Amino acid sequence: MPTQSRMSAALADLCIYAERTCNTLLFHHEGGVDVGDVDAKAARLSVGLTDRVPVDLLTDKLLMKLPDSRRAVMATFIANLYDSNPFHLLSP
Repeated sequence: MPTQSRMSAALADLCIYAERTCNTLLFHHEGGVDVGDVDAKAARLSVGLTDRVPVDLLTDKLLMKLPDSRRAVMATFIANLYDSNPFHLLSP
């Protein structure tokens, strides 16, 4: 199916989760349902609980396998998403 492969090329996976000492961002440049083990394949970036995520750090450490044409937009999107949502570990 040509449309499916073209659409898959535009997908990416992002996961943000909280731990006790930091927040972790996982990013894989090939998204979709057939990615496999994203935890093993994804680029990983740990950020202090109260830190912001600089766009240049995202570009250099998390998005290096993304095509250059999409890197800046994706880095800005992730930074804005991260800054606008509180990611906290909730424990009893």
